Amino acid sequence: NLLATLIITKKMAEPQKNVSDSVVKPSSLQPSIIMKIDGPSEEPNNTEIDENDKNACLLKKQR
Repeated sequence: NLLATLIITKKMAEPQKNVSDSVVKPSSLQPSIIMKIDGPSEEPNNTEIDENDKNACLLKKQR
């Protein structure tokens, strides 16, 4: 029974470690991903900025 409970507690603890690892890994990968996206695609970013300006204007009108 003690061995069974120890195995269960280990299994319960492992997912928590994996979650913390998965949270850490994307944050460490994000800078390289952002650099790849921002580098080649400057034109789409300009259209996104225009859309953001339009959205901001719409929000101001609604208020």
